[in-house]
Amino acid sequence: MGALAVAFGAFAQSEEPRLVVNLDGLRYPPIARQARIRGDVAFEVSALGRKLMSESSLLLSRPAQENLATWTLPPLETGRYLISYHFDFVEEGGMRQVTVPIGNKFERIFRRLFRAPTTRIVSRCYDGRDADPPPRYTAVQDGDVKIDVFVGSVAGCLQTEEASQVALNSHL
Repeated sequence: MGALAVAFGAFAQSEEPRLVVNLDGLRYPPIARQARIRGDVAFEVSALGRKLMSESSLLLSRPAQENLATWTLPPLETGRYLISYHFDFVEEGGMRQVTVPIGNKFERIFRRLFRAPTTRIVSRCYDGRDADPPPRYTAVQDGDVKIDVFVGSVAGCLQTEEASQVALNSHL
C-alpha cells in the first residue's frame, strides 16, 4: 500500500502544467468590424507578469486581454511568452440584388389593376457575419515562446442603394 502511494506521488509530481491556448468565444468585436478597425495587440508574459506591449485600438485590446486571461501558461525556466493577436478582414462583404414588394398589400392590388410593377430590385449588403472564420493560432519556441493568434472577419458594405435613397430623400 505504501509503495502504491509513493508511486502515485512520484507520478503526480512529474506531471507538468501544459500550455493551453483557449480561443473559445474569441470573435472580432462587432463595433470594430462596423468601424473597419484592424490591427495588432501584443503581450509579453514572463515571471514578472503580463505586460501589454502594443495595441492598435482599445476596441481590439479588450477582447485580446479577456481571451489571454483564459489561457494556461506554465512558467518558463528561461525566456518569455510573446503573444500577438492579429485582427484583420479576410474578405469584403458584397452586394446582393434582392426583389422587394412595393407598398403594402392594399396598394399592390391597385398597382395590379393598373398593370404597374408591384416589386422592385434593390441592392442589399451581405456582410457574411455568420461566415466569419474561427480564430486560429501558431506557436514557435526559439528561446522565447512566440504565439500568434489570428482573428478574422468579413467586412460589411459601406454604402447600399437603400442608404443612398434614404440620404437623398432626407435632403429633399
